[in-house]
Amino acid sequence: MDDYIMEQYVIIMWKPSIRKAGHMEFRKADETEMHEVSQLLAGAFKDYPLFEIIEKNNHKRYRLIRALQHLNTKVFLKKHTCLVAVEDNEILAAALVKNLQNKNNDMPDYIKIGGLPLLFKGLLPKTLQFLKLANSSEVNIEDSKRFDWYVDSFAVSHKTQGKGVGSRLLKECVFPYIAKNDGGIVSLVTNTGINRKFYMKNGFEEFKEENLKLKNESVKNWSYRMHIESTLN
Repeated sequence: MDDYIMEQYVIIMWKPSIRKAGHMEFRKADETEMHEVSQLLAGAFKDYPLFEIIEKNNHKRYRLIRALQHLNTKVFLKKHTCLVAVEDNEILAAALVKNLQNKNNDMPDYIKIGGLPLLFKGLLPKTLQFLKLANSSEVNIEDSKRFDWYVDSFAVSHKTQGKGVGSRLLKECVFPYIAKNDGGIVSLVTNTGINRKFYMKNGFEEFKEENLKLKNESVKNWSYRMHIESTLN
């Protein structure tokens, strides 16, 4: 599929954000929840194929993922948006969302917040490998004027997977949030077949498939997009 020719979109009109549905709440996270959100993301990504080709040792890989998610969550809470599903004061799902039209340069913040800690922990070389792979998949999305929003990370706690929490976070929080902020084309990438099914079930269009390579290994990567109508009058 051609990632430059946008032939047709799935156009969806979302109602304004629903703050609560039953006893589950959907809202923005704040900086006091940084640790809980980063731990949730780290747990969800510990067996992610992209990280498996970077670090084979399970313990070292999870240590790397925890450090990266801590850093990424901190930057998103400071500069972008973190949306969560909460039940009984526990965060069950989280999404890190970036408005690409703001043209923020995050690299100085990543270096300032996490550069030295990663260096002292001996994680900087692996981090650079991860960034090289991640950037090779995201550069066409983040640099393209065809996209307005990017879902950097999306995760559901293991104990609630398969119960519809992820779909509800998208439909009752992420999509309405984007719609209330002028809408546009939202994009994301994934490395797993399970995630492919999840995103297509929730209305995303798969528009690109590629292999991300590191030395003699590679991992599949799929890109998705969706157009969300603005609810602004």
